[in-house]
Amino acid sequence: MPRDAVHVWRTFVDLPDRRVAALHDVLAPGERTRARRFRFERDRRRFTVARGVLRRLLGRYLQVDPAAVEFRYGVHGKPSLPEGADDRGVRFNLSHSRGLALHAFAVGREVGVDVERLRPDTDVTRAARRFFSPAEADALAGVAPGRRREAFFECWTRKEAFVKARGEGVALGLRRFDVSLRPGEPAALLRFEGDPAEPARWSLCALAQARATRPRWRWKAVGGTSGAGTTPKTAGHEQPKQRKGAHPMARIAKIERREDLPPEHHAVFDAIAESRGRVQGPFPMLLHNPELAGRVAHLGALVRFELGLPRKLKELVILTVARELDCAFEWSAHAGHARAAGVTEGCVEALRRREPPPDLTADEAHVCRYVRELLRDHRVSAPTFAAVERSLGGAGCVELSALIGYYVLLACVLNAMEVEPAEGGKPLDPP
Repeated sequence: MPRDAVHVWRTFVDLPDRRVAALHDVLAPGERTRARRFRFERDRRRFTVARGVLRRLLGRYLQVDPAAVEFRYGVHGKPSLPEGADDRGVRFNLSHSRGLALHAFAVGREVGVDVERLRPDTDVTRAARRFFSPAEADALAGVAPGRRREAFFECWTRKEAFVKARGEGVALGLRRFDVSLRPGEPAALLRFEGDPAEPARWSLCALAQARATRPRWRWKAVGGTSGAGTTPKTAGHEQPKQRKGAHPMARIAKIERREDLPPEHHAVFDAIAESRGRVQGPFPMLLHNPELAGRVAHLGALVRFELGLPRKLKELVILTVARELDCAFEWSAHAGHARAAGVTEGCVEALRRREPPPDLTADEAHVCRYVRELLRDHRVSAPTFAAVERSLGGAGCVELSALIGYYVLLACVLNAMEVEPAEGGKPLDPP
Protein backbone atom coordinates (compact mmCIF):
# COMPACT_ATOMS: atom_id res chain seq x y z
CA MET A 1 0.00 0.00 0.00
CA PRO A 2 1.44 3.44 -0.93
CA ARG A 3 2.36 5.76 1.95
CA ASP A 4 0.21 8.54 0.51
CA ALA A 5 -3.01 6.47 0.43
CA VAL A 6 -5.68 5.25 2.83
CA HIS A 7 -7.61 2.10 1.98
CA VAL A 8 -11.22 1.75 3.21
CA TRP A 9 -12.94 -1.64 2.96
CA ARG A 10 -16.70 -2.08 3.31
CA THR A 11 -18.22 -5.34 4.55
CA PHE A 12 -21.83 -6.41 4.98
CA VAL A 13 -21.50 -8.51 8.11
CA ASP A 14 -24.69 -10.61 7.79
CA LEU A 15 -23.03 -13.50 6.00
CA PRO A 16 -23.94 -17.20 5.40
CA ASP A 17 -23.06 -19.73 8.10
CA ARG A 18 -20.06 -21.19 6.26
CA ARG A 19 -18.41 -17.80 5.87
CA VAL A 20 -19.03 -16.89 9.49
CA ALA A 21 -17.50 -20.21 10.55
CA ALA A 22 -14.42 -19.59 8.40
CA LEU A 23 -13.91 -16.14 9.96
CA HIS A 24 -14.44 -17.57 13.44
CA ASP A 25 -11.51 -19.90 12.83
CA VAL A 26 -9.03 -17.00 12.56
CA LEU A 27 -10.08 -15.32 15.83
CA ALA A 28 -7.87 -15.42 18.90
CA PRO A 29 -9.20 -17.17 22.05
CA GLY A 30 -9.96 -13.82 23.68
CA GLU A 31 -11.98 -12.68 20.67
CA ARG A 32 -13.97 -15.90 20.68
CA THR A 33 -14.72 -15.35 24.35
CA ARG A 34 -15.93 -11.82 23.58
CA ALA A 35 -18.16 -13.18 20.82
CA ARG A 36 -19.75 -15.71 23.17
CA ARG A 37 -20.66 -12.95 25.62
CA PHE A 38 -23.21 -11.49 23.24
CA ARG A 39 -26.67 -12.67 24.20
CA PHE A 40 -28.10 -12.64 20.68
CA GLU A 41 -26.81 -14.86 17.92
CA ARG A 42 -27.03 -12.04 15.37
CA ASP A 43 -24.66 -9.87 17.45
CA ARG A 44 -22.24 -12.76 17.96
CA ARG A 45 -22.11 -13.34 14.21
CA ARG A 46 -21.61 -9.67 13.37
CA PHE A 47 -18.78 -9.31 15.86
CA THR A 48 -17.15 -12.47 14.49
CA VAL A 49 -17.35 -11.23 10.90
CA ALA A 50 -16.10 -7.70 11.64
CA ARG A 51 -13.16 -8.98 13.67
CA GLY A 52 -12.40 -11.83 11.31
CA VAL A 53 -12.34 -9.53 8.28
CA LEU A 54 -10.02 -7.17 10.16
CA ARG A 55 -7.61 -10.07 10.74
CA ARG A 56 -7.76 -11.22 7.13
CA LEU A 57 -7.11 -7.73 5.80
CA LEU A 58 -4.22 -7.19 8.20
CA GLY A 59 -2.86 -10.60 7.23
CA ARG A 60 -2.91 -9.51 3.58
CA TYR A 61 -1.15 -6.20 4.29
CA LEU A 62 1.42 -7.77 6.62
CA GLN A 63 1.74 -11.01 4.57
CA VAL A 64 1.18 -13.17 7.65
CA ASP A 65 -1.37 -15.76 8.76
CA PRO A 66 -4.50 -13.81 9.88
CA ALA A 67 -4.73 -15.99 12.99
CA ALA A 68 -1.20 -14.92 13.99
CA VAL A 69 -1.99 -11.17 14.08
CA GLU A 70 -1.63 -9.74 17.58
CA PHE A 71 -3.07 -6.49 18.96
CA ARG A 72 -2.13 -4.05 21.65
CA TYR A 73 -4.41 -1.36 23.03
CA GLY A 74 -3.75 2.30 23.81
CA VAL A 75 -4.67 4.08 27.02
CA HIS A 76 -8.15 4.76 25.67
CA GLY A 77 -8.58 1.38 24.02
CA LYS A 78 -7.58 2.02 20.40
CA PRO A 79 -6.13 -1.18 18.90
CA SER A 80 -2.80 -1.21 17.06
CA LEU A 81 -0.04 -3.63 16.14
CA PRO A 82 2.67 -4.43 18.71
CA GLU A 83 6.15 -2.94 18.38
CA GLY A 84 8.16 -4.87 15.79
CA ALA A 85 5.12 -6.52 14.19
CA ASP A 86 5.50 -4.40 11.05
CA ASP A 87 8.39 -2.14 10.08
CA ARG A 88 6.23 -0.17 7.60
CA GLY A 89 4.02 1.31 10.30
CA VAL A 90 0.61 0.00 9.22
CA ARG A 91 -2.24 1.73 11.11
CA PHE A 92 -5.88 0.72 11.04
CA ASN A 93 -9.31 1.53 12.43
CA LEU A 94 -12.69 -0.17 12.43
CA SER A 95 -16.27 1.08 12.65
CA HIS A 96 -19.50 -0.88 12.45
CA SER A 97 -23.19 -0.05 12.54
CA ARG A 98 -25.74 -2.83 12.54
CA GLY A 99 -25.10 -4.83 9.36
CA LEU A 100 -22.16 -2.81 8.03
CA ALA A 101 -18.48 -2.66 8.94
CA LEU A 102 -15.79 -0.32 7.59
CA HIS A 103 -12.06 -1.02 7.96
CA ALA A 104 -9.53 1.75 7.22
CA PHE A 105 -5.78 1.22 6.72
CA ALA A 106 -2.84 3.62 6.29
CA VAL A 107 0.97 3.48 6.43
CA GLY A 108 3.02 5.76 8.65
CA ARG A 109 0.10 7.85 9.93
CA GLU A 110 -2.90 7.47 12.21
CA VAL A 111 -6.31 6.79 10.70
CA GLY A 112 -9.90 6.86 11.94
CA VAL A 113 -13.21 5.92 10.35
CA ASP A 114 -16.83 6.09 11.48
CA VAL A 115 -20.19 4.90 10.15
CA GLU A 116 -23.62 5.83 11.51
CA ARG A 117 -27.22 5.38 10.51
CA LEU A 118 -29.18 8.50 9.69
CA ARG A 119 -31.64 8.93 12.55
CA PRO A 120 -34.89 10.52 11.44
CA ASP A 121 -36.17 11.08 14.98
CA THR A 122 -33.16 13.04 16.27
CA ASP A 123 -33.72 16.70 17.17
CA VAL A 124 -30.56 17.75 15.38
CA THR A 125 -30.66 21.38 16.49
CA ARG A 126 -30.87 20.47 20.16
CA ALA A 127 -28.31 17.68 19.82
CA ALA A 128 -25.88 20.06 18.10
CA ARG A 129 -26.12 22.52 20.98
CA ARG A 130 -25.21 19.74 23.37
CA PHE A 131 -22.45 17.95 21.50
CA PHE A 132 -20.99 20.31 18.92
CA SER A 133 -18.86 23.39 19.40
CA PRO A 134 -20.72 26.74 19.36
CA ALA A 135 -19.34 27.48 15.88
CA GLU A 136 -20.59 24.14 14.55
CA ALA A 137 -24.03 24.57 16.12
CA ASP A 138 -24.33 28.03 14.56
CA ALA A 139 -23.21 26.66 11.17
CA LEU A 140 -25.81 23.89 11.36
CA ALA A 141 -28.55 26.40 12.17
CA GLY A 142 -27.69 28.19 8.93
CA VAL A 143 -28.17 25.08 6.79
CA ALA A 144 -31.46 24.80 4.90
CA PRO A 145 -33.96 22.71 6.91
CA GLY A 146 -34.21 20.08 4.20
CA ARG A 147 -30.47 19.35 4.41
CA ARG A 148 -29.88 19.99 8.10
CA ARG A 149 -30.18 16.38 9.23
CA GLU A 150 -27.65 15.21 6.65
CA ALA A 151 -25.28 18.02 7.66
CA PHE A 152 -25.65 17.05 11.31
CA PHE A 153 -24.58 13.46 10.69
CA GLU A 154 -21.77 14.54 8.40
CA CYS A 155 -20.44 16.64 11.27
CA TRP A 156 -21.02 13.88 13.83
CA THR A 157 -19.17 11.17 11.92
CA ARG A 158 -16.28 13.50 11.03
CA LYS A 159 -15.83 14.31 14.70
CA GLU A 160 -16.08 10.66 15.73
CA ALA A 161 -13.52 9.59 13.14
CA PHE A 162 -11.14 12.35 14.24
CA VAL A 163 -11.20 11.39 17.93
CA LYS A 164 -10.76 7.74 16.95
CA ALA A 165 -7.76 8.57 14.79
CA ARG A 166 -6.17 10.39 17.73
CA GLY A 167 -6.86 7.36 19.91
CA GLU A 168 -8.63 9.35 22.61
CA GLY A 169 -12.28 8.52 21.97
CA VAL A 170 -14.85 10.47 23.96
CA ALA A 171 -12.15 11.53 26.44
CA LEU A 172 -10.99 14.19 23.95
CA GLY A 173 -14.28 16.10 24.10
CA LEU A 174 -16.28 16.85 20.97
CA ARG A 175 -16.58 20.57 21.69
CA ARG A 176 -12.82 21.18 21.68
CA PHE A 177 -12.56 21.28 17.90
CA ASP A 178 -14.54 22.34 14.81
CA VAL A 179 -15.11 20.50 11.54
CA SER A 180 -16.83 21.64 8.36
CA LEU A 181 -20.42 20.55 7.83
CA ARG A 182 -22.19 22.77 5.30
CA PRO A 183 -23.38 20.92 2.15
CA GLY A 184 -20.87 21.33 -0.67
CA GLU A 185 -18.11 22.47 1.70
CA PRO A 186 -14.89 20.39 1.62
CA ALA A 187 -14.48 18.12 4.62
CA ALA A 188 -11.89 19.70 6.93
CA LEU A 189 -10.72 20.12 10.49
CA LEU A 190 -11.10 23.86 11.06
CA ARG A 191 -10.01 24.47 14.66
CA PHE A 192 -8.42 22.60 17.55
CA GLU A 193 -8.48 24.14 21.01
CA GLY A 194 -5.00 25.01 22.31
CA ASP A 195 -3.11 24.15 19.13
CA PRO A 196 -3.71 26.30 16.02
CA ALA A 197 -1.34 24.09 14.00
CA GLU A 198 -3.33 20.88 14.55
CA PRO A 199 -5.77 21.29 11.60
CA ALA A 200 -2.85 21.36 9.15
CA ARG A 201 -1.73 17.93 10.35
CA TRP A 202 -4.97 16.21 9.40
CA SER A 203 -7.00 15.47 6.31
CA LEU A 204 -10.73 14.74 6.32
CA CYS A 205 -12.20 13.17 3.23
CA ALA A 206 -15.64 12.06 2.06
CA LEU A 207 -16.17 8.63 0.60
CA ALA A 208 -17.81 8.48 -2.78
CA GLN A 209 -21.46 7.48 -2.56
CA ALA A 210 -21.94 3.76 -2.97
CA ARG A 211 -25.13 1.97 -3.94
CA ALA A 212 -26.04 -0.84 -1.56
CA THR A 213 -27.03 -4.27 -2.77
CA ARG A 214 -29.84 -4.44 -0.20
CA PRO A 215 -32.79 -2.06 -0.61
CA ARG A 216 -33.14 -1.14 3.08
CA TRP A 217 -29.76 0.62 2.99
CA ARG A 218 -29.09 4.06 1.54
CA TRP A 219 -25.57 5.45 1.71
CA LYS A 220 -24.58 9.04 2.27
CA ALA A 221 -20.97 10.05 1.85
CA VAL A 222 -19.52 11.98 4.78
CA GLY A 223 -16.10 12.83 6.14
CA GLY A 224 -13.27 10.65 7.22
CA THR A 225 -10.07 11.48 8.97
CA SER A 226 -6.46 10.46 8.96
CA GLY A 227 -3.22 12.27 9.26
CA ALA A 228 -0.01 13.07 11.08
CA GLY A 229 2.54 14.49 8.70
CA THR A 230 1.68 14.44 5.01
CA THR A 231 -1.87 14.27 3.74
CA PRO A 232 -3.26 10.92 2.61
CA LYS A 233 -5.68 10.59 -0.27
CA THR A 234 -8.78 9.28 1.43
CA ALA A 235 -10.36 8.08 4.60
CA GLY A 236 -13.94 8.24 5.56
CA HIS A 237 -17.27 6.89 6.58
CA GLU A 238 -20.72 6.38 5.12
CA GLN A 239 -24.10 7.03 6.69
CA PRO A 240 -27.12 4.83 6.10
CA LYS A 241 -30.58 5.57 7.39
CA GLN A 242 -31.45 4.70 10.93
CA ARG A 243 -32.77 1.25 11.46
CA LYS A 244 -35.70 0.69 13.75
CA GLY A 245 -34.40 0.34 17.31
CA ALA A 246 -31.67 3.00 17.15
CA HIS A 247 -31.71 5.42 20.06
CA PRO A 248 -31.91 9.20 19.82
CA MET A 249 -28.92 11.02 21.24
CA ALA A 250 -28.61 11.87 24.91
CA ARG A 251 -27.08 14.94 26.52
CA ILE A 252 -23.61 13.46 26.81
CA ALA A 253 -21.84 10.96 24.59
CA LYS A 254 -22.87 7.36 25.11
CA ILE A 255 -20.15 4.83 25.85
CA GLU A 256 -21.52 1.86 23.93
CA ARG A 257 -18.28 0.41 22.57
CA ARG A 258 -15.59 -1.43 24.47
CA GLU A 259 -12.87 0.53 22.71
CA ASP A 260 -14.22 3.80 24.14
CA LEU A 261 -12.83 2.75 27.54
CA PRO A 262 -9.24 2.25 28.71
CA PRO A 263 -8.24 -1.44 28.76
CA GLU A 264 -8.30 -1.58 32.56
CA HIS A 265 -12.07 -0.98 32.44
CA HIS A 266 -12.89 -3.51 29.69
CA ALA A 267 -13.82 -6.13 32.29
CA VAL A 268 -16.57 -3.86 33.62
CA PHE A 269 -17.90 -3.24 30.11
CA ASP A 270 -17.79 -6.98 29.30
CA ALA A 271 -19.60 -7.93 32.50
CA ILE A 272 -22.41 -5.46 31.81
CA ALA A 273 -22.72 -6.56 28.18
CA GLU A 274 -22.73 -10.24 29.15
CA SER A 275 -25.39 -9.89 31.85
CA ARG A 276 -27.71 -7.68 29.76
CA GLY A 277 -26.98 -8.77 26.19
CA ARG A 278 -25.58 -5.32 25.32
CA VAL A 279 -24.74 -2.04 26.99
CA GLN A 280 -27.86 0.09 26.89
CA GLY A 281 -30.20 2.24 28.94
CA PRO A 282 -28.44 4.07 31.77
CA PHE A 283 -25.18 2.16 31.43
CA PRO A 284 -23.72 4.08 28.45
CA MET A 285 -24.04 7.09 30.78
CA LEU A 286 -22.84 5.37 33.95
CA LEU A 287 -19.73 4.08 32.16
CA HIS A 288 -18.32 7.59 32.27
CA ASN A 289 -17.42 6.33 35.76
CA PRO A 290 -16.70 2.61 35.20
CA GLU A 291 -16.42 1.83 38.91
CA LEU A 292 -19.86 3.31 39.51
CA ALA A 293 -21.31 1.48 36.49
CA GLY A 294 -19.97 -1.85 37.72
CA ARG A 295 -21.40 -1.45 41.19
CA VAL A 296 -24.78 -0.29 39.91
CA ALA A 297 -24.90 -3.28 37.55
CA HIS A 298 -24.07 -5.65 40.42
CA LEU A 299 -26.79 -4.12 42.58
CA GLY A 300 -29.24 -4.35 39.68
CA ALA A 301 -28.57 -8.06 39.22
CA LEU A 302 -29.28 -8.57 42.91
CA VAL A 303 -32.50 -6.57 43.22
CA ARG A 304 -33.99 -7.67 39.92
CA PHE A 305 -33.07 -11.36 39.76
CA GLU A 306 -32.22 -12.51 43.29
CA LEU A 307 -34.73 -10.86 45.61
CA GLY A 308 -37.61 -13.06 46.70
CA LEU A 309 -40.35 -10.80 45.36
CA PRO A 310 -42.56 -12.37 42.64
CA ARG A 311 -41.69 -11.38 39.10
CA LYS A 312 -45.10 -9.82 38.42
CA LEU A 313 -44.79 -7.71 41.56
CA LYS A 314 -41.32 -6.50 40.56
CA GLU A 315 -42.52 -5.40 37.13
CA LEU A 316 -45.50 -3.60 38.67
CA VAL A 317 -43.08 -1.73 40.92
CA ILE A 318 -40.77 -0.81 38.02
CA LEU A 319 -43.61 0.49 35.86
CA THR A 320 -45.03 2.50 38.76
CA VAL A 321 -41.62 4.08 39.41
CA ALA A 322 -41.22 4.85 35.71
CA ARG A 323 -44.63 6.51 35.54
CA GLU A 324 -44.20 8.50 38.76
CA LEU A 325 -40.83 9.85 37.56
CA ASP A 326 -41.93 10.19 33.91
CA CYS A 327 -39.01 8.04 32.78
CA ALA A 328 -39.80 7.16 29.17
CA PHE A 329 -36.89 4.78 28.65
CA GLU A 330 -37.61 2.79 31.83
CA TRP A 331 -41.28 2.54 30.91
CA SER A 332 -40.59 1.44 27.34
CA ALA A 333 -38.01 -1.12 28.47
CA HIS A 334 -40.29 -2.77 31.03
CA ALA A 335 -43.85 -2.53 29.69
CA GLY A 336 -43.28 -5.67 27.63
CA HIS A 337 -41.65 -7.48 30.57
CA ALA A 338 -44.66 -6.60 32.72
CA ARG A 339 -47.11 -8.03 30.20
CA ALA A 340 -45.02 -11.20 29.93
CA ALA A 341 -45.08 -11.50 33.73
CA GLY A 342 -48.88 -11.44 33.79
CA VAL A 343 -49.73 -7.76 34.11
CA THR A 344 -52.81 -7.11 31.97
CA GLU A 345 -52.94 -4.50 29.22
CA GLY A 346 -55.67 -2.69 31.15
CA CYS A 347 -53.43 -2.50 34.20
CA VAL A 348 -50.48 -1.20 32.17
CA GLU A 349 -52.66 1.51 30.62
CA ALA A 350 -54.08 2.51 34.02
CA LEU A 351 -50.58 2.86 35.43
CA ARG A 352 -49.64 5.01 32.47
CA ARG A 353 -52.64 7.26 33.19
CA ARG A 354 -51.86 7.28 36.93
CA GLU A 355 -55.25 5.71 37.61
CA PRO A 356 -56.05 2.92 40.11
CA PRO A 357 -54.92 -0.22 38.25
CA PRO A 358 -57.56 -2.94 37.68
CA ASP A 359 -57.06 -6.69 37.58
CA LEU A 360 -54.78 -6.75 40.66
CA THR A 361 -55.04 -8.77 43.83
CA ALA A 362 -55.43 -6.82 47.07
CA ASP A 363 -51.76 -7.45 47.93
CA GLU A 364 -50.57 -6.18 44.51
CA ALA A 365 -52.74 -3.08 44.83
CA HIS A 366 -51.22 -2.36 48.25
CA VAL A 367 -47.71 -2.58 46.73
CA CYS A 368 -48.60 -0.08 43.99
CA ARG A 369 -49.97 2.26 46.65
CA TYR A 370 -46.76 1.78 48.66
CA VAL A 371 -44.66 2.92 45.67
CA ARG A 372 -46.86 5.92 44.91
CA GLU A 373 -46.94 7.12 48.49
CA LEU A 374 -43.20 6.79 48.91
CA LEU A 375 -42.46 8.73 45.73
CA ARG A 376 -45.18 11.36 46.09
CA ASP A 377 -45.16 11.92 49.86
CA HIS A 378 -41.65 10.64 50.66
CA ARG A 379 -43.25 8.48 53.33
CA VAL A 380 -45.47 5.39 53.47
CA SER A 381 -48.63 5.69 55.52
CA ALA A 382 -49.14 3.35 58.46
CA PRO A 383 -52.13 1.52 56.92
CA THR A 384 -50.31 0.93 53.61
CA PHE A 385 -47.13 -0.25 55.33
CA ALA A 386 -49.11 -2.59 57.57
CA ALA A 387 -50.94 -4.09 54.58
CA VAL A 388 -47.71 -4.72 52.67
CA GLU A 389 -45.97 -6.07 55.78
CA ARG A 390 -48.77 -8.61 56.24
CA SER A 391 -48.22 -9.98 52.73
CA LEU A 392 -44.44 -9.63 52.32
CA GLY A 393 -43.11 -9.54 55.88
CA GLY A 394 -40.63 -7.06 57.29
CA ALA A 395 -37.77 -8.29 55.11
CA GLY A 396 -40.02 -8.05 52.08
CA CYS A 397 -40.75 -4.40 52.87
CA VAL A 398 -37.01 -3.72 52.97
CA GLU A 399 -36.50 -5.50 49.63
CA LEU A 400 -39.43 -3.64 48.11
CA SER A 401 -38.02 -0.29 49.23
CA ALA A 402 -34.59 -1.20 47.83
CA LEU A 403 -36.13 -2.20 44.49
CA ILE A 404 -37.93 1.14 44.33
CA GLY A 405 -34.73 2.99 45.18
CA TYR A 406 -32.73 1.17 42.53
CA TYR A 407 -35.12 2.11 39.74
CA VAL A 408 -35.36 5.65 41.06
CA LEU A 409 -31.55 5.81 40.70
CA LEU A 410 -31.74 4.60 37.10
CA ALA A 411 -34.60 6.98 36.29
CA CYS A 412 -32.60 9.91 37.66
CA VAL A 413 -29.67 9.06 35.36
CA LEU A 414 -31.92 8.46 32.36
CA ASN A 415 -33.97 11.61 32.86
CA ALA A 416 -31.05 13.91 33.65
CA MET A 417 -29.15 12.71 30.55
CA GLU A 418 -32.37 12.69 28.47
CA VAL A 419 -31.94 9.10 27.31
CA GLU A 420 -34.98 8.39 25.16
CA PRO A 421 -36.49 4.99 24.37
CA ALA A 422 -35.70 3.16 21.16
CA GLU A 423 -37.66 4.05 18.08
CA GLY A 424 -40.92 2.12 18.13
CA GLY A 425 -41.30 2.29 21.92
CA LYS A 426 -44.71 3.58 22.99
CA PRO A 427 -44.33 7.15 24.23
CA LEU A 428 -44.98 7.92 27.87
CA ASP A 429 -47.22 10.90 27.29
CA PRO A 430 -48.50 12.97 30.21
CA PRO A 431 -51.80 11.52 31.41
